[in-house]
Parts: sequence; structure tokens; C-alpha cells
Amino acid sequence: MDCEELVVGRNAQSIEQMIAGYRAELIVPPDEQTVRLSKFYIEPNIAAIIDDLNVLRGKIDTYFLDIRDRARRNEMQVADGFRWKLEKYPVSCCLEITRHMLALLSQEPACVETAGITSLHDFCRNGGKIKRLWGALRGVYFQNAMQAGSYYIDVANDTVDPSKDKIEIRPLEQSGFRNLQSYREFADVAETYWKCRMIPNWYFPNLAPVFPILTFNKDGGISLDSKNVFMLPMNLEARFELAHDFLVNDDRAVDALESCQSKLFEYMSGKPNPEQIHLMHFTKIRDDKILKGAFQRCAEANPERLNTIVKNALDVGERF
Repeated sequence: MDCEELVVGRNAQSIEQMIAGYRAELIVPPDEQTVRLSKFYIEPNIAAIIDDLNVLRGKIDTYFLDIRDRARRNEMQVADGFRWKLEKYPVSCCLEITRHMLALLSQEPACVETAGITSLHDFCRNGGKIKRLWGALRGVYFQNAMQAGSYYIDVANDTVDPSKDKIEIRPLEQSGFRNLQSYREFADVAETYWKCRMIPNWYFPNLAPVFPILTFNKDGGISLDSKNVFMLPMNLEARFELAHDFLVNDDRAVDALESCQSKLFEYMSGKPNPEQIHLMHFTKIRDDKILKGAFQRCAEANPERLNTIVKNALDVGERF
């Protein structure tokens, strides 16, 4: 079964791999053949597909809850971030659930008793593709989901509200799911979904091409954004134009900007401020000269140098 799933992020070894990974998560507008395949194999079998995916989802829930329980008993080690997710399972686990579902679909044998899985296998055998998506759902959430031809399949529909059905299938055009195209869109969704405030990163100008956003979390933490495996490669593919647009043109609310500034200045008070060319050089006002220089260095860098610039920025961002 042709389920596309690329490993990206820290496991990507180059900018080209990161870009390929982000592009793999974009909605692909269905062509005429895909629409025909979807109508023939998926549309008449939606109820059966939902039933079969619910069975597989039960296996996934058992798998992750077993890991959670073993971690609680100290029988296995899991990363802190993953442990935090497992304690809230299924909330915030849409990525893990969707990836695991794709793996199960690739392994699950089709038989007469599983009409839904059979229809998905037949769809793929005749030229259809099933792939993972990441984007904005109804302008309110970030969500990992799947595209099967002209259909949106969410196998982790309960990861924001556990009372919802676990599986949702809709025609793509009715799903409310869309690709993100700018940092402005990313910040608009993130502020609602994560209950945070985001402002242009004028304050660490040498990092701004890679981290154009400063995020102020509801717990008081401050972080550099966005290194996520979708937004960063999209910005790289656009040769940092998306970051530049956010820094120059975004009109985040003045009251939020002033409030965030005071928190940032307090956080940075007493910390050493390295020289102007250093990645962590800090300024309290927008310095267009330094910003222009940072973007110019990125624009003029050859591929090898650009990889180094991005890696160094990510390393600093991890330690911020």
C-alpha cells in the first residue's frame, strides 16, 4: 500500500531534505484520475473505512497507553516531551497517532472481513496515494491528518477534544483543512491554539531569518520560533522571504508588543550582550541595518554555507 511518510526535522541531513519533507505534507490538489479513483473506491465505502480505522485506532491506543504505563513503572525510558504527551493521551498526540496509523495501514492485510481496508488498498493499487498532512484546521488548530485522493481523513480527531469521534472523513473541500502559506497565518493559529503571544523577532536580528518570531508562552516562558519541520523548510524554500515579510509587515497588536517587550527586557537584563555580528546579539529597538545584513548573508550564501548558517541558528535556538 503506497503510504507516503518522510522523516524530517532533526533526522533530515540537509536543507533539501527538509524542504522535501515539508512539501510531502502539503495538500495535493486531486487531478481527474484521482477524483475518479476516490469516487469509485472511497466514496461508497466511507462507513466501512471508518469502522476499520476505528479498529486500528483501538490498537494504536493500546500501544501508546502500554508505553505510558511502562514508563510510569520505570520499565522503559521515554523522552520528557513524549512522556508529557502520553500523560495527556490522546490530547496533543495527533502526530504520533497519524504516523502509527500510516504504518499499520501499510502492514494490515486486506481481506473480505475488512471492507474498508480493502477499499483503501484497492485505491492505492490502482494509482491512488495516501499521505500525511500538516496544516491549519478551520483556522483554529494545527492538525496532522491524512489525504486519500480527494478525501481528508483525520484518524486523531479526538486529540484536541477527547469527547469527539476518533475518526473523521470528509471531502477535502469540506474539511476546513488548508496549507499554511505565511508566518502571519502560523502566528494567528498558534496564538489561539497554544494560548500564547507572538511578536516579530527584531530583538535578535542575526537569528531573525531563521527565527522570525518570539513566542511568549502562557507559563511565562519565552522561545524562538519557528523551527517546526513545516514552517522552517517553507521559509528556506522561499529564500527567507516569509521571515522578512513577517518582520517588516506584520501588525501584531501594539499592546501585546509593549507587554512582551517588557517581559523580554526583564529576561535579558543582566545577561552579557555579545558583539553585533554574534547570533545572540540583543537589541532593544528594531535595527534595520543589522536585520538587512543578516538576510543578505543568507541570500548570498552558497548551499554549504547556508546549511551551516541554519544549523548554527538551530543550535542557538535549542539553548535559548
